[in-house]
Amino acid sequence: MFHLKYRPNEWGTFYGNDAVVRSLQDKLNSGEALPPAYLFAGVPGTGKTTLAYILARKVGATDKSIIEINAGSDGGIDAIRETIKSVNYFHVLESVKVYIIDESQRLTIGAKDALLRTLEEGCPDHVYFIFCTSEPDKLNKALKRRCVSYDLKPLTFAESEALLSYICSQEQIELSEAVRSAILKQSAGIPGGIAMNLYNCQGQTDEDAISLLSRGVASAEVVDICRMILQPKFLKWPDVMAKVDKLVKQESAEGIRRMMFDYFAKVLKNAKSVKDVSFYTAILEVLDFRIEDDSQGQNGLVYLLGRIVIGIASMSGER
Repeated sequence: MFHLKYRPNEWGTFYGNDAVVRSLQDKLNSGEALPPAYLFAGVPGTGKTTLAYILARKVGATDKSIIEINAGSDGGIDAIRETIKSVNYFHVLESVKVYIIDESQRLTIGAKDALLRTLEEGCPDHVYFIFCTSEPDKLNKALKRRCVSYDLKPLTFAESEALLSYICSQEQIELSEAVRSAILKQSAGIPGGIAMNLYNCQGQTDEDAISLLSRGVASAEVVDICRMILQPKFLKWPDVMAKVDKLVKQESAEGIRRMMFDYFAKVLKNAKSVKDVSFYTAILEVLDFRIEDDSQGQNGLVYLLGRIVIGIASMSGER
């Protein structure tokens, strides 16, 4: 799938945010000691985690010594304490260790304080922290002061065009101006969205491609999943997973999450009672958690669905 195939792994393949990339390169090339903590902020899809991985490798980390923590599921104090304990562990085969903390705004207060103490007391020279967040205002001011901060923006129209043209040339895909314009408009400057929308449009007629972009890919299948999980008495988890396995072959996990969020938002709008409002809002709270478009995306989607199903099972008796 194009959003994985063309995920950048070098400075030169990272489209957009040129000033941020140049600043990071300058720090690496300065010969001075590197800061131990970085904060990448920006709306979902701007490449925060992707850039974090590039930086991690540039400071000398290997795949084995990059530890990615999803604060949405592992942001509690106990999980962070275990992380902090491992900071001082040093393996002779790994010279650098980098902790990438995704969705860091979801860290608990205790976890944020524990990480702040770690940074204040001084990390070992071989350890770096990279915090990624779409809501930097929810992080401690003191924690943010300990980080070198960068704001990532969506691609400009020109950058979006350049990325789309590059993938088209690599895949030998010819697009009409109408489809090209629709892809750029629907993707809204999000690199992974451009790649995924192009992937889903290839081989389609112009009419079908534009229709696909306007309504969202695989919307009927997503609606099926939503309806299944709203019937806990008849729900069979293997059936849900079978649909997920099919869906992720044609749509990103994040795209599926967004369509589910849209579906339940519409259901909430038409709720008939306060209890129903509470019920659907609880589902939306679980879905209000962006899934990174990476190799672990499907696992993130499965986790969210599991939380929803368990929550519905416990709440259904109250409705």
